[in-house]
Amino acid sequence: MKLFRNLLLIGFLIVVLLLLFNFRKVKRLHRVMNFFEPEMIHENFYHSTDFTPFHTVKKSPNPYYFEKGTTISLPNFKYEDKTHTAKNYIDSLFVTGLAIVKNNQLLFEEYYNGNSANTTHISWSVAKSFVSVLLGIAIDEGYIKSIEEPIDKYVPQLKGSGYEGVKIVDVLQMSSGIGFDENYGDFWSDINQWSRGFALGQSQNEFAASLKNLRPPGTEFDYVSLDTHVLAMLIVNSTKTSLSNYMQQKLWQPIGAEFDAQWNIDDNDMEIAFGCLNATLRDYLKFGQLVINNGNWNGKQIVSAKWLKDSRTITKPHLKKVADGSTGYGYQWWLPIGDGNEMVARGHSGQYIYINLKTKTVIAQNSANIKNNDKSYLYSNFPVILAFFRAVNESLLSN
Repeated sequence: MKLFRNLLLIGFLIVVLLLLFNFRKVKRLHRVMNFFEPEMIHENFYHSTDFTPFHTVKKSPNPYYFEKGTTISLPNFKYEDKTHTAKNYIDSLFVTGLAIVKNNQLLFEEYYNGNSANTTHISWSVAKSFVSVLLGIAIDEGYIKSIEEPIDKYVPQLKGSGYEGVKIVDVLQMSSGIGFDENYGDFWSDINQWSRGFALGQSQNEFAASLKNLRPPGTEFDYVSLDTHVLAMLIVNSTKTSLSNYMQQKLWQPIGAEFDAQWNIDDNDMEIAFGCLNATLRDYLKFGQLVINNGNWNGKQIVSAKWLKDSRTITKPHLKKVADGSTGYGYQWWLPIGDGNEMVARGHSGQYIYINLKTKTVIAQNSANIKNNDKSYLYSNFPVILAFFRAVNESLLSN
């Protein structure tokens, strides 16, 4: 009996010591596993860098400020023959910030639920569209010869994985063929297993290299966040610098970012490229304005107009209607079905940058939608959000 008690005591002491030595990781795991809980969601979305390591993307020494236009009132909008008020939209989607620019004029900017103009808010998958533009810049600069090349040519770590032999373009278009379950509502899904591994210090690069192919590349759309991660690996390997540093030099400072951004990283110094860029609403607007400007900013071509045009061109039948059928998909951009002038960067829980090239309108939105995984909830569905954005755009036609 005494031996048993001693063994229990030793076991208890070992557990205590392990917890003490890994307190940071245990604390991070707790925050990650409860990221979307209602009582924590705002704190986590505004302060993700408090419990995860990050790289700073330094602001521009010469920040750009949009000209202030006449503030507009938000319109009501119709969806499925019912009229919805803008207030109901903001309340029901748990919006934390909304800003609108047209013709370089700031027409609306409001914050809710503790958000503010100088708060950096997690982007979630809006970051994917940033990675797309950074890849375009790297190609413009000659670091990568062609998106028709296999990605493992530039990222040897992916040899032997499901990504071996997969063309860069197929990864860009979420058609890599990789088997990956993106269901945030399933505890055992691949994305949630990844998040727990990240919290405990697992290398994202190694995780990506462990994935297997499920179907022939370039034949079927399947939203795989790790596709964006391997694009980031491609950029880092090719440019020989971090994703954050490349963004700071080639994108963030050139467009006159008003505030520092942060990009969460894993314990191996690699950015969580597919979803953990943190920036202010005003600076998200500038990214959208760069697209409106066909990649040009104050006379300097930041990314080629051709890359942006290719990014919004649907080249294959399986990309014409994806997900809920209301949108196509390009180079890490959602392309709503319509006149071909809309591009959307879209992230979990209601993060959006809506761009209308025809009317030169950008709408940036942050939200903390606690019902995001419940598709029976009206405001967790993209067609509703798109209906609101289009109503705003329509209301601006007279401006």
